Amino acid sequence: MAIIALVGARGWHLWVAASSDCDRLLVEVDSLRHELKESGLNNLYDDLRIFSLESNPEGSGKALLAWSQRNQKGVLEILNLSPGQSYELWIEDTDRAEPVNGGTFLPESKGTLRAPFFPSATLKNPVAFNFKIGDQLILSSSDFGK
Repeated sequence: MAIIALVGARGWHLWVAASSDCDRLLVEVDSLRHELKESGLNNLYDDLRIFSLESNPEGSGKALLAWSQRNQKGVLEILNLSPGQSYELWIEDTDRAEPVNGGTFLPESKGTLRAPFFPSATLKNPVAFNFKIGDQLILSSSDFGK
């Protein structure tokens, strides 16, 4: 599935090229836009980056993540997580030797998670967002750039 993020002065749009998942993803994007407004990112689209997180071969998780470099804030939405598990977000940055903690999250009883996140240290060039349970990688990202 191909997703391209277009960013401009008037806002951002995701163009999704897929058959059956297209409508569902567009609803998710609208939900993320609402979360962006709630988190104070609604007027800062010029530096917004969109990431897709894909599950490891054993998993079924799906996620979208929006990141504002200027404000060091992001919003993520993940589906198909195991309720009752504690998940950690780790962010890889080209200027850091070790990943930066992006927070610990508990999904809702339906296995969904929608939340803002704030890394524990300033990021200069984040290149990967990874969701883990302990040392086990659950979801990893693909960057769709600016």
